[in-house]
Amino acid sequence: MKVYGFFWIKALVSAVFAVLMIFLPTLSPSWFGIEVSRYGSLMVQMAGALFAGIALICLFSSNSESSLAVRNTMFALAIADTLGLIVSLMGYLNGLMNSLGILVIVLWAFFAVAAWIYWVVGGRTV
Repeated sequence: MKVYGFFWIKALVSAVFAVLMIFLPTLSPSWFGIEVSRYGSLMVQMAGALFAGIALICLFSSNSESSLAVRNTMFALAIADTLGLIVSLMGYLNGLMNSLGILVIVLWAFFAVAAWIYWVVGGRTV
């Protein structure tokens, strides 16, 4: 897969999560077995705003002609996705998520591994 395709897939998934988290802050976490108070729903919406930002960064990076900018963006995504994988895995292992939480872990793992591969390879083929 080309870097362009990776950025578009990441942007699409991030945008879907952003919309769900911003507009359904108490319902969307409940699908994964996470109970959210009204105070927690604000944090879910803030995380949704961050996902919207990630989606836009990936969308605009997919059109970048600078290989250095793409490589730096990929490094930042690799770090962020690895941290997201660790946090979601800890949440699942501590019993905070139901079995659907595996989907979140798989998504974080896919994006983290792919970002690290693209960063290490360093090639840019559009």
